[in-house]
Amino acid sequence: MLMAVTTVATMVASAGAVGSYSGVNMTNGVARRTLFSDNPESIYSSNSTNGYLTGTTFNANERMDFEFYHHNYTGATKRFGVVVQNGNSSAVTLTIHNKAIGTSGSSAADELAMTAPMVRSYFNSSASTVTIPAKSSRFVLYADVANKLLVNGKLSMTSNKGNVYARIVYGNTSTAASTYFSITNQEPANGTQFCGQLNYAQKNVTVNANSTSAFVLGEWPAPVNGTRPFKNTNEYNTVLSKKSGSANLLGANYGIPYRVTVTNASGKRLKITPNWDGGATVANIVMQNAAGTWYTTGNKTSGSWYYALGNTNSSTFCIVIPGANYGNIHCEIVS
Repeated sequence: MLMAVTTVATMVASAGAVGSYSGVNMTNGVARRTLFSDNPESIYSSNSTNGYLTGTTFNANERMDFEFYHHNYTGATKRFGVVVQNGNSSAVTLTIHNKAIGTSGSSAADELAMTAPMVRSYFNSSASTVTIPAKSSRFVLYADVANKLLVNGKLSMTSNKGNVYARIVYGNTSTAASTYFSITNQEPANGTQFCGQLNYAQKNVTVNANSTSAFVLGEWPAPVNGTRPFKNTNEYNTVLSKKSGSANLLGANYGIPYRVTVTNASGKRLKITPNWDGGATVANIVMQNAAGTWYTTGNKTSGSWYYALGNTNSSTFCIVIPGANYGNIHCEIVS
């Protein structure tokens, strides 16, 4: 998810040293299914003219999140998005809680200049409703993506009925939504990125500043003797399903908010450092401060960001690592 020429998992797995830090225990702050599509990350002319990448069935009144991150190398403009099919004999109402989508060039700086604001726009977006007639299909989020551009989209929605199916797809701009539900074979995995379902849409962590001076979000250490020596626990629990041949985990939890609470925080700051030692050349994250404001930190090519923890004993905020970043965001509690 950093550059089109290199796969996500390769770059995250080879992230390298990020300085000393303590492992932290995480919990699922929002237990909600998330369908994440990033394999195959790049779609080429050798792929199908119209294809579906992954999909799932909705339960009645179940809220579910979606995110997709793909490069278009087909040689033509393609429509990427989420299509929904209503299998009921009466209309279905979808509540769109949040949505946002964007496209960009494929350099790391261009991608981050899009993906971080897109994530911010997603969390700031307003709810709306969509009605799908009986036995009908329609796009609920899409963008027409020119050749050689990246697309990154996020969607959160609830169906008021079951027997509703959603797919993340790509195809010609004139292809009808219903066509995607006649395609029997999804695009196979081709790379080391993740495509599958998680059972969480937020991770929570509490850190005591008196006992933990530094920790890492989006931890993804390089393999050592065939294993991954994670210090954090429960950061990637639980994957409900994955596409055959894709990564087993969503490394770095791209797009998933980390809700961080720091105790004994009064008068301190959080120093947030991208993984420059691991090869990152540019970084841009999204945060929500204690007042509830979502913002991007802006593209940075060196150094660190600082977040003031305030003058109360406990400080709570959110950090999101958008696609096109490296994992291993080093967080140090300083004066």
